[in-house]
Amino acid sequence: MLKLKIVAMTALVFVAPLGALAQNLTAQGVLDKLTATSKSLKDVTARLTGTTNTVDQKLKLDIELKAITASSLVRIKFNAPDSLADNFIIVDKDKVSNYLFLTNQVTVSSKNKATIAGMSLDFSKVTDIGALFPADQVNLKIARTEDTPAGKAYVLEATPKAKSNLAFAKATVWIVENGWRPYRIVGTTDKGDSLDLTVVQWKANGGLKEKDLRAIPKDAEIIKR
Repeated sequence: MLKLKIVAMTALVFVAPLGALAQNLTAQGVLDKLTATSKSLKDVTARLTGTTNTVDQKLKLDIELKAITASSLVRIKFNAPDSLADNFIIVDKDKVSNYLFLTNQVTVSSKNKATIAGMSLDFSKVTDIGALFPADQVNLKIARTEDTPAGKAYVLEATPKAKSNLAFAKATVWIVENGWRPYRIVGTTDKGDSLDLTVVQWKANGGLKEKDLRAIPKDAEIIKR
């Protein structure tokens, strides 16, 4: 059975010198813009592709994400890998509902106990990456800027401070200036596991409905933990 782990972790052609950073932004300045943008979002639809690597296996990922920010509601549907195809996850403020297509079961767990093996990323924070990097737990810097297919991006590097409770050893996040949103997230753990996701589609304020994000098959068995 698929286990999920909700933990904070999260084309390139031209590299600009640090001295060319627009507006002389600091890492915190970039996060502030992300937060301001996040507060203006009603909902987000995104598609993320990439890979996750563990000691045992490497998997290609293709994920559809839908989020309604006001209610902290996120729906994540897997298209790849094949072993997860047609499975989906619903995350809200209190719980995680994990649907398995093969068994037609929904396992409902409290959010702080839910895990997603091999994916050290809190998907509910994708619309507000700044929330993944609390200032008291992370050393954060702007490494460079890069041109991406989505526009110029600030590349932020984050490493946990001593005695932090964060699960990643290092995280790199590309934030595009056009719309102030995440473009790519790369994270590694002390165990050598890694996650590399690129946002290939992004649509904000499309009028998503909460009932659609919470929908499950009518005949699905619900298991509470």
